[in-house]
Amino acid sequence: MSPVPKSETVVDRFLVTAQRFPDAIAARDRRTGITYHALRAQIEAIAARLADAGARPGDVVAACVTRSVDTVAALFGILFAGCVYLPIDPEWPDARIREVLADAGARHAIRDEGPSARALPSPGIETITAHPAPASACADAPGVGTAAASRSRATVSEGAYLLYTSGSTGKPKGVRIGHRALAHLIDAMVEPSGLAHGRRALASTTTTFDISLVELVLPLCVGATCVVADSDTVRDPAALAELIATRRIHYVQATPTLWAPLLDHLSARIPVAMCAGEPLSPLLRDRLLEASDRALNGYGPTETTIYATIWTLRPQVPISVGRPLDGVDAWVVDGRGKLCAPGQSGRLYLSGVTVADGYLNRPELTAQRFRDGIEAVTAERAYNTGDLASWGADGQLYVHGREDDQIKLRGFRIEPGEIEAVLGALDGVAAAVVVPFSRGQDQRSLAAFVQAAGGAHDPQTQRDLEAAMRARLADRLPQYMRPQIIQFIDAIPLTATGKADRKTLATLVQVPDHAPAAPCSAQHERIAQLFREVLGSAGVGADDNFFDLGGDSIGAVRLVAKLRKTFDQPLTLRAFLDAPTVRATAALVGAE
Repeated sequence: MSPVPKSETVVDRFLVTAQRFPDAIAARDRRTGITYHALRAQIEAIAARLADAGARPGDVVAACVTRSVDTVAALFGILFAGCVYLPIDPEWPDARIREVLADAGARHAIRDEGPSARALPSPGIETITAHPAPASACADAPGVGTAAASRSRATVSEGAYLLYTSGSTGKPKGVRIGHRALAHLIDAMVEPSGLAHGRRALASTTTTFDISLVELVLPLCVGATCVVADSDTVRDPAALAELIATRRIHYVQATPTLWAPLLDHLSARIPVAMCAGEPLSPLLRDRLLEASDRALNGYGPTETTIYATIWTLRPQVPISVGRPLDGVDAWVVDGRGKLCAPGQSGRLYLSGVTVADGYLNRPELTAQRFRDGIEAVTAERAYNTGDLASWGADGQLYVHGREDDQIKLRGFRIEPGEIEAVLGALDGVAAAVVVPFSRGQDQRSLAAFVQAAGGAHDPQTQRDLEAAMRARLADRLPQYMRPQIIQFIDAIPLTATGKADRKTLATLVQVPDHAPAAPCSAQHERIAQLFREVLGSAGVGADDNFFDLGGDSIGAVRLVAKLRKTFDQPLTLRAFLDAPTVRATAALVGAE
């Protein structure tokens, strides 16, 4: 693939590809496949319906679509119309969706068809459906020709997509990325991914996480096939591994949190495995090297268009984030604004064509994080990542952590302040501090330390307040931002500068432990032991709910894998989620 011309968008690239390979399968999900020609027709139909509904080039259009080939069609349909793509997770709570739609100024949206489709909770939003592809889109249908492509209204100087990340002020912030930046990134990813006509890429990442755009866009710009895994498959490592094998997937990318259980089930080597979104451990590095022909570690904040650097994994060497992609520059700067020498840690800035314009409706925050050049370093617009990094003597870039309180969990950036603001709005909460804690290798969760108003110590009062806090969290925040543990504390410890001492709090996290009803059989005890291994808790009773004990979705994935292996039963994640207790699980695996 030749470099993307400065006047060309990813939509233009797709249209050229659709003309070259009209009968090739562009995208596939569990139910069907769709050819390039048929997908183009669906994309153009979506764009036409948006225009008929009053959407104009430059308008923000939300896409609230469950994972299928329609996810691809909705994305490209919005871009084809010249509009800005705003992904909305159908599993977000109503309050979160309303907040994001209002801040983005979205007046149009694409949603699923049918009675089970998620209805958008915001009045005044005009919706269209991502209609199913025509019958000719079926994978085994005959070719439908190579009619000339309609004209896209996307222009390289306009915005391509708007993604919301957690905000430290208590509200999510929108990052707007332009077509030029997206096209440049997609072009830079062709060689590392190895994708080409006839190969397949797995789309398993939630659309609100920016690396999903590599999965959804890159294959369609080179004539490859985008294989979309539905949400149930993504949550089930065994099912996802089977999909990778049966569809002979060439390129897979995932966070360390997802890779760890997936590698337990892979039966075939992956040509290219990309790890991104969280720090990579040496153990996982070695496992990825064993499971793939080529393993990569990608790094990049949303504000610099997905990936900024890539490192090809090597054994028995320090883990790096590699070198900047073409068109990206990385600068490690000390407190005086001077470049750091190799081996010296400093603040990491990124500059180049992929840097975003800033945050939507947040001029003050934009001015804080984006700089129009760094004196004596670069005249280019640069983004302050907030990461601490250094250049190694080997010419590779190493990231050492954060200079602020931001948390990376399952690939998502989480500002503790946003969660703390939600908790602090309750009358019974005097103060709240959220910290990450480790449950073991490649397992991290969130804990909230809460100082009750008036120093309330009564157990019933605390139980009532915890219930109110969990209800408010579920009403306002996505699941990945909800603390698994809420722990009451007499007073929040402070540092010498008067700030919450988060390091000390992280050492005080207590995994819930109590005196539960004892398991009533030897088989129940075997299952309870597996619960304890995943939860890190000594107290697990026959009727205790896995999630009430501090479990989360990733822990549930690990537990189901252990249960399958121990009892040699085809237990599904969905079945466990419907009955997450020791007693109910025993019935599921025939161990009553």
